[in-house]
Amino acid sequence: MRQADLVHACQVFRSRPGKVREFGVSNFRPGQLTALQSACPMRLRVHQIECSLLQRASLYDGTLEQCLVEKLTPLAWSPLAGGLLAHGAGDLLPAQRAYLPERILPLLDEIAARSGATRSHVALAWLLRHPAGIIPIIGTIEPARIADLPSATRLELSREDWYRLLAAAEPAGLA
Repeated sequence: MRQADLVHACQVFRSRPGKVREFGVSNFRPGQLTALQSACPMRLRVHQIECSLLQRASLYDGTLEQCLVEKLTPLAWSPLAGGLLAHGAGDLLPAQRAYLPERILPLLDEIAARSGATRSHVALAWLLRHPAGIIPIIGTIEPARIADLPSATRLELSREDWYRLLAAAEPAGLA
């Protein structure tokens, strides 16, 4: 949807009270979100972004900082990178086919074994530890996984492990 269409939708929903309680966006760059918010009469509440250990752009492009400042809840789609950070990939998007999970899987497994958790739990705990309050959107229809993955919220990932995972995910490491 084009930004102009969203602005129009904001105005229509604002003129018809009771139709929409909260409004959000998906995959907007920080400047686009700022422009839309300035034209939208209601406050945006959520921003859905692709975010995982294998897709970290939102950590560096200002998206998560903007979520903190503007009090937007970031919703992370594909938090397990299409399954690459879990136990095998499903249908990957074209961009996800270029992800390189080999760099991070041994460390995920190490932390999981030490914590009595799974690789998926550690990858989700990494997102949950971020101060922006990221909420992962799990894309599975398997009842056992749906029942299991919320236990990632109980995994206390140390600051050291968080940074070790980030460094392992970066092709050139951290400066």
